[in-house]
Amino acid sequence: MMGDTSGTANNDWIDLYLEASLTTGLSSEYSHQAGRDRGAKPKENPFAAMYANKILKFTADEISYQWHKATSTPHANELDVRREQLSWRMWGVHYRKERVAYLNAKDSSWEKELAESQGPILHEHHEHIHDDYDDTTSGDDDMMTPTPGSERRSPFGNMPALQEGSEPPEGASPRTAAEATDNVTPLPGAPSSRLRSRKSLEVKRSESLLLGQMAPINAEDMHASGDLDAGRGLRVDTARAPSRGLVEALVDPDVPLSPESDHPKDPFANRKEGLYICLISLHGLVRGDKMELGKDADTGGQVKYVVELCRALSLHPAVHRVELLTRLITDPKVADDYGQPEECILKGDPDYELGGAYIVRLPCGDPNVYLRKEKLWAHTREFADAAIQHCTNTLRRLQRAGEPCELYTVHGHYADAGEVASMVASTMASTETGLDMVMTGHSLGRNKLEHLLATGTMTKRDIESTYKIERRIEGEERGLDYATMVFTSTQQEINEQWGLYDGYNVRDAKALRPAAWRQHNGRSMPIMNVIPPGLDFSNLKVDLPEDPNLKGFHGSKPQFVSRKSRQRRTSTDTEEKKEEAVEAGLAPPTPGGDHDSAIGSDAGTPRSDGGRGLLGKSLEGQRSNLAHHMFDIREGQKLEKRPIWQEINRFLHTWKRPAILAMSRPDAKKNITTLVQAFGENPELRQWANLVLVMGNRQDIKGLASGSQKVLNEVLYLIDKHDLYGYVAYPKAHAQSDISDIYSYARYTHGIFVNPALQEPFGLTVIEAAAHGVPTVATQNGGPVDIMKTLHHGVTVDPTNSKQLGDELLKILTNHSAWETMSKNGVKNIHAYSWLAHSRKYLEAMASEKAANAAQKRRQPPGRAQSLDLSHPAGHMGSGRRSSDDSARPGGDKTDVPAQPEAHVAEEVLNAGSDIRGKGRDAFIVVPVDGHHRANAVAAALKKAQETRGVAGGDVGLGIIAMDSFDDVAAWLKEASFDMCEVDWVVANAGADIRHLSSDGASWLDDDKWEEHIDWRWVCKAMGKTLGRVPIEERSASKRHMLLTNVNSADGSKKDFIHQYHLLMGVAEKAQATLDSLAKNGRGLPPTVIMDRLKSNLRKLGYRCQVTLQLVPGPTGWISKAALQPRFHVTPLRASRGLALRFLGHRFGVSLDRFVVLLPAPAVTVNDEEAKIWVSSHCSDLAELVGGQPRIAVALPAKPDPTADADTLSGTDQMAVQRMRVKLSKKLYNERVAWGPAGDDSTLQNILSGLPPVSDGKDI
Repeated sequence: MMGDTSGTANNDWIDLYLEASLTTGLSSEYSHQAGRDRGAKPKENPFAAMYANKILKFTADEISYQWHKATSTPHANELDVRREQLSWRMWGVHYRKERVAYLNAKDSSWEKELAESQGPILHEHHEHIHDDYDDTTSGDDDMMTPTPGSERRSPFGNMPALQEGSEPPEGASPRTAAEATDNVTPLPGAPSSRLRSRKSLEVKRSESLLLGQMAPINAEDMHASGDLDAGRGLRVDTARAPSRGLVEALVDPDVPLSPESDHPKDPFANRKEGLYICLISLHGLVRGDKMELGKDADTGGQVKYVVELCRALSLHPAVHRVELLTRLITDPKVADDYGQPEECILKGDPDYELGGAYIVRLPCGDPNVYLRKEKLWAHTREFADAAIQHCTNTLRRLQRAGEPCELYTVHGHYADAGEVASMVASTMASTETGLDMVMTGHSLGRNKLEHLLATGTMTKRDIESTYKIERRIEGEERGLDYATMVFTSTQQEINEQWGLYDGYNVRDAKALRPAAWRQHNGRSMPIMNVIPPGLDFSNLKVDLPEDPNLKGFHGSKPQFVSRKSRQRRTSTDTEEKKEEAVEAGLAPPTPGGDHDSAIGSDAGTPRSDGGRGLLGKSLEGQRSNLAHHMFDIREGQKLEKRPIWQEINRFLHTWKRPAILAMSRPDAKKNITTLVQAFGENPELRQWANLVLVMGNRQDIKGLASGSQKVLNEVLYLIDKHDLYGYVAYPKAHAQSDISDIYSYARYTHGIFVNPALQEPFGLTVIEAAAHGVPTVATQNGGPVDIMKTLHHGVTVDPTNSKQLGDELLKILTNHSAWETMSKNGVKNIHAYSWLAHSRKYLEAMASEKAANAAQKRRQPPGRAQSLDLSHPAGHMGSGRRSSDDSARPGGDKTDVPAQPEAHVAEEVLNAGSDIRGKGRDAFIVVPVDGHHRANAVAAALKKAQETRGVAGGDVGLGIIAMDSFDDVAAWLKEASFDMCEVDWVVANAGADIRHLSSDGASWLDDDKWEEHIDWRWVCKAMGKTLGRVPIEERSASKRHMLLTNVNSADGSKKDFIHQYHLLMGVAEKAQATLDSLAKNGRGLPPTVIMDRLKSNLRKLGYRCQVTLQLVPGPTGWISKAALQPRFHVTPLRASRGLALRFLGHRFGVSLDRFVVLLPAPAVTVNDEEAKIWVSSHCSDLAELVGGQPRIAVALPAKPDPTADADTLSGTDQMAVQRMRVKLSKKLYNERVAWGPAGDDSTLQNILSGLPPVSDGKDI
């Protein structure tokens, strides 16, 4: 020690030694070179050992000062980073040396026994610590080895005394969780193997601090030393700790962890805005409390999952508000709760009005009717429009309330909500920050289709009629198109379920990461992230070990919360603190107590959970909340005290037998009948156990759905067949509060839980059984496989093999040791499925992917301003922004296309909002243009709209949404005597272009913001080359000539250039002849089928785009026998006519319910008796245009257009037109739709007069 030297002089010496140590290579693992040299043979470095020993001779305060200085100075280079790391590690080793000396002084006899027992191995360990330091860094660059010929000293000789009262500098942070929680003191009495193991562990840890990584300490070492308790993490023993000083300061669990800890660097640090997360779950009955799980097929595990996920995410300090969007239901047949627009399920920080977790119910369809999920597909676009409007309003409310937030993620649950989330994210995505869409499938359509077909009980037609399976699969494919990430419960779900989809390929997924999509020519696939769902254990009446994730739940609050928190923390009024604690449902702070852990500090304080037990303000508060909900099962408790037990026992001859428990709704895929069969066919099993079947709630079997009736009748038949009366219980009803008691019944009787589902996506019931200590036998198909590997509390079986199922049940029941082991394993490992762990992994995964996307965007900005010559074999790229109709000359002029002069003005104009006609309008009338042959009907509709728009009583604008180019549409309407200056904006090229009329009517301006928006995941050159290589029939080698050719205008004269964001593909002449030949043989391919195959093939390759079919009359001399010529418009994923409409509404601040789509229908079929019509179309996107919130006015033609009349068409044309027509009905669309003769003004007038009022400007 050099205590006689002044502090300043000592600091200078330490600084000099640190500088010298760094030049020798210490802490070089933090340099870039280390990553390149990883695996190289370490180099000997005797000088580093000398400098390290010099530094360790100073006091802990002097060393800690260097660390504090290093952390307080901005890092200019790698050397500064290494200095910080080295000073910290030196400080840590110094502390370890002092602690070993303290332990040695407490018990010299123990030291002697330890030295004798360890021999030269221990001696050698201390040799490295006290004399020479072997720096095997994580980078494996440099090694400090003993100086040749150095003298070996005693392991415990000449060690400095412990410096009591020394405190670390403010903000000090231990570097690893193991290093931070090692306050273990020697026990009195004779030395033991446990103490020797502990001392040996101390030695290893001391060495590892300087080495930069943990020494190879295995789990056995930790358990032997007592530092690791099973299921609880590192143990802290303060029974014989010395007075508070350096030792206590370093091991204090309240000290926040450093970046080198087990917890990664907080990705949410220093955020100005809070996180606003939007979850969407469309179907079922969703409420926060007293969930009616099992009431119908749509109200099951998914409902519970999304509600608890909503709560859990809101507890993260960086998250300010989480909303679960679902459908508003005012059906008198269901509870009034489902008709409440908003329900707070977890209040956030009391200082902020809008924080917390909420269920938000939005109307779609008739709210007075509860609809099963198969009938909600017609309303997904309507729900998406309502969600866009709601999220926009919420962001404005948060901003006005002083709680600024970023809409961080839109998360769709199940196929319907996945489609909704994709539309919301596509509309609200910002090119500056990005809005990620993620999804969770829960149950997948392709997988269900395979299983239903395998059972042979339903034909494909019956499956489609019952489950709308094709629409569901398409919804899942669309979700994959837009998703940045897909959360799954198991790896099996990825390999065996998502792998069935066109949009995900297990083999290519790693290469085609979204963050690097441009490196793969625009191809991408979503990231599949396995994060098992959590479980709210506070609702279970069981005594569980403390959740180890609790201490690791760190994070940073947004700055607007942190400022107020710091102000509140400076208050010294103890009474005020007590009142706040009481209001939060926590015990008031103990005077002089030290309960403000890192979890409760401003750096990462999870908010109070309203007594729900997920997470309290502090560790003590968490324990208090948990204790309030726990219910210890005691062997002496009487059965009569639990009503549901009495209900079960009334079915049984004797309840003392072990209970084989199954709990699910009566659904065929839950496979309950196989369990009953296994029980009935095994006489020995019947002698050992009772069977308890909890199959939802019922009053009368005949009142249930047909599928449930069938299952229950089959169960009753099997009970009668095998004479199981008195051995099987099947209670009629149970409450949510009874579920834990039901599991406890199986635990009390030493029974088993069974999940025999044919396919179980995850298996929450398997986890719940484990939490209650009930061994489990579960299906081998799905999530239970991974759960069993994690919890080790049971076995999996083939759910279709009743004999195997019965045998496994009997093995566990007759082996008491196996039963006890499985029971204990389930409880011990249960926190692997904690909601705290789930939410942290969830947010960290999203933050990581956002950072990767941002980095990729910085490295490779979007390649704008290009045109593509597909006639060149290499796909030559020009420099023009888009092909201009004036510059692309007939005959194939291949000069570059110049950018239009107005293009650079558009973004500035739209942001200023002053120089374009559409800005400031209250509503819009929109007319679709489907082709040249519809120009006259469109012109008539536009004139009618121009005359009638004043009826709305506001400033109503006009818009056009066209499949063709802007110049083509303008020319057609000019021929039809309509002035384009009456229109405010035009969406052209199937949604690839938006042009705005300037306020003076002198020019048309390109919307550059739209181009930035749709550039996402789009590379024109790669897409064009791929489309030129599509074969007619993949299975026919003789027909592999190309199907499509590029077309750029209506007359086909501009084939040499294509639009940067619009590829117009037609059928090649040779291919058309082949198609006609196939049609003659009865194998005709309708254009709609070709479109579907084209979409499928592009998805399989990883291309994410829109493909829209347009049918136009064939020109004179058209070789095809068909009357209609198919054209396929390929545009970026975010570019379609429907999405452009939503983008404009969002940009102009006009809600979609104030848009009116005036549809000049080419042909209709009217059913006045049922108040519905079938509208024909020449384009496949009609359903997208009429879906959602926009009002629809259909102008019925005086006579049908023969090119759109299914009655006059034949062959593949007829099939295509029938496929693309849309049914509109008063029942489905309510007041949103009206129809009348094309010349009648009343239809449009009625629609306009019925528009909702204009907002007051506060909300959209």
